[in-house]
Amino acid sequence: MTIQVLDFLVSAIGILLVAGLWHAFWRPVAVAHLRQDFFDARDFLFDLVANNETSLTFDSHVYRVTREGLNSMIRFSHCISLFAAVIADFCIPSARTQCRERLAEFRENLTDEEKRVVGLVESRERRALLVFLLYTSPLLWAATMGVMVYLLALVGSRVLRGGLKALHGGVKACRRMLRDILFTPAIETVGYQLAMDILSNFGGRPGLR
Repeated sequence: MTIQVLDFLVSAIGILLVAGLWHAFWRPVAVAHLRQDFFDARDFLFDLVANNETSLTFDSHVYRVTREGLNSMIRFSHCISLFAAVIADFCIPSARTQCRERLAEFRENLTDEEKRVVGLVESRERRALLVFLLYTSPLLWAATMGVMVYLLALVGSRVLRGGLKALHGGVKACRRMLRDILFTPAIETVGYQLAMDILSNFGGRPGLR
């Protein structure tokens, strides 16, 4: 068995192990959390009506439709995935159109209070779905990692350029300071006197031999 074949087998076993752990443990836990988030949204809707924090009642059409929608999401949480959503969106466009038409028809005659309540519940649904998709979608993981790497590279390059510019500016400032110090009239006079003293010790001033 060659090294290449051994590397391929080890990689394949590792990928299968990760996929098995993901399907057997990670995704069921994420689905359970998603269902719990939907339960919390349903309880939130119930508490709004029960505590008279809204004009909706338990017999109102908006309450019953919103509650049934949450129950459907709870019932089919195990079927939710980014892959399934993309396939349904592209392969069954009629279903997407019908869904949007039903939602538009439902929201068309809502009062401001009904829109507020429905919006509060939908915001909780969207947040729960977004977190679930981020936790369970390898495609989003890859896209998120790619964006993070790009941003880190962009920030790192700007920081590096800024650091190099600052270093270059510091070097120029040091050179300018040294030049100003070394070539002032006082320094030149002292340097000239030192040079003359050294030359005089070796036979007098230049040109006087």
